[in-house]
Amino acid sequence: MTQAVDLTVSVVSYHVADELRDCLASALTAAPRHQIEIIVVDNASGLPTQKVLDDYEQHPAVRSIRNGDNRGFAAANNQALRQAKGRYFMLLNPDCRVLEDALSVLVESMDALFESPAGEMIPYTVFLTQIEFKNSSEDFTHQLCFLGQDASVFK
Repeated sequence: MTQAVDLTVSVVSYHVADELRDCLASALTAAPRHQIEIIVVDNASGLPTQKVLDDYEQHPAVRSIRNGDNRGFAAANNQALRQAKGRYFMLLNPDCRVLEDALSVLVESMDALFESPAGEMIPYTVFLTQIEFKNSSEDFTHQLCFLGQDASVFK
């Protein structure tokens, strides 16, 4: 019997082989108390990115959708959303590194938010900031997790 998926992580890639490899490695270790799946939607990258996807092809928590053309960020995330099995869905850019148990903390925080006595669904925007960002100008790490109620995202 397979365990239910708690969190689906969508990663859209486009010519980001090195970043994608590091992103996947970090995300796969960041949910020690939960079941996650990672869906990588590749927008027609070249061979280096395809090699990274091939390396993860047999990993049970990683799936890839390989587009023949660049469909863009939003369309690619929608492709992942249509195949998602998780109770929660998040977007993760391939140049991010998820630290420690941040994805388990995210799932636990979301579960706590939705444990409403009346059982109503409350829309929240979640900013997970236990992520290390790397770019050409600077590297920095946020250590906070901010949850903000924002019903406007569902209008």
